[in-house]
Amino acid sequence: MPILPPCAQALASPGLRSRIPTGGLPSSRLLALLERAGRQLGDLLIGLHAGARIQSRGPLFYLLLSSPRVSEGLQLLTRAARVPLDTQKLDVSVHDEVVDLTVDPGDPELQRSHHAVDYIVGANLSNLRRAIPGFRLLEVDLTHAEVSEPGETARTFGCPIRFRQPRNAMRFPDLTLDVVPAASNPTIAELINEFTSVRLELAQALLSNRVLKVEAVAQELGFEEPASFSKAFARWTGHTPSGYRQELYQSLGR
Repeated sequence: MPILPPCAQALASPGLRSRIPTGGLPSSRLLALLERAGRQLGDLLIGLHAGARIQSRGPLFYLLLSSPRVSEGLQLLTRAARVPLDTQKLDVSVHDEVVDLTVDPGDPELQRSHHAVDYIVGANLSNLRRAIPGFRLLEVDLTHAEVSEPGETARTFGCPIRFRQPRNAMRFPDLTLDVVPAASNPTIAELINEFTSVRLELAQALLSNRVLKVEAVAQELGFEEPASFSKAFARWTGHTPSGYRQELYQSLGR
C-alpha cells in the first residue's frame, strides 16, 4: 500500500474523526474529500486504501464493540447506520450458514464512485475486525468494476472479491453472530443506542421554539449542514422541519 499524503491521511486520521458530527457526515463532503485526495495522490484506489487504514471511534463502532453478542450489535448497527454518514443503510440477512451484511451508500453519487464504495465498505469492515475477536471474512461483493491493479482490492480486503454485483455486501460465517465482542458491556451499548434514538424527540422539542432558526436546530443536533438535518428529519417524520413547525403551530392555534 502506498504512503498516503496529508490530504489522504486525513480521511483516516483522528483529526477528521473529531470533525465528524454525530448527526452524520454529509455524503457530498465525503465524496469531495475522496476525490480531492485521489487527484492529489494520483491513486485510483484511494477509497480502498483510506478505508483500510481508518480506525473509527464513532457510535457505530462502540455499539458493536459493547453489545452482548455480535447478533445484537448488528441489529443496532442497522438502526444507527446514518449516524456517521447521513445516507448510509445497512442490512443483515442469514442464509446457508452465511451472514450477508449489505452496505448501501444511499446516495446515487456515492454509489457511482468506486472511491466512496470502497471507503464505506472498508470502514465498516474495519469496525467488524476491531470489535469481533477472530473475525473471518469470506467474500465481498462490490457494485463497481475492478479498478487499477488486478488483485489489489482482494489483497486489501483480505478475501475473494466479486465485482459488478447488484449490491455491496460482506459475507462471514453465521457462527460469528454468537461471538462476544471484544469489550462487551450491555449497559454502555444501551446508552449509546438511546443516544442515537433521542435525536427525533430533541429535534421536535427544539422546533417547537419558534425563536430558533432551523439552522440553529441542526447545529444543536450535531448536523454539519442544515440540508443534512432537513433530509434526516424528513426520513424520520415525512415532513420538512419547516413543515413540521407550521403544522405544530396550526394544531396549537398559534
